[in-house]
Amino acid sequence: MSADFSLLLAGMRDDFIRELPERCDLIEESVLAMGQDPAGALDDLFCHVHSLKGSGGTFGVPLITRICHQFESFVSAARGRFDPLAVTHAHFPVVR
Repeated sequence: MSADFSLLLAGMRDDFIRELPERCDLIEESVLAMGQDPAGALDDLFCHVHSLKGSGGTFGVPLITRICHQFESFVSAARGRFDPLAVTHAHFPVVR
């Protein structure tokens, strides 16, 4: 691996780590959105977690990849069992 490529990859990894809190905020917002649009929130949550998992793998942060893999499996299973008729605001209160 060339020195230039190594520097580029290290810079991209640093950017990933720096942006991690923002990406975690997006995941949190998706969880909190369950009160307004549960199906859409699950889809958004899956996308955010999947993206974070892939980035963690790309930039050599296996802990994030392992955590996101488990979380992604949980969200995927929830999406498969989602019944929009069974959801009420009593189940997902809006947090303000």
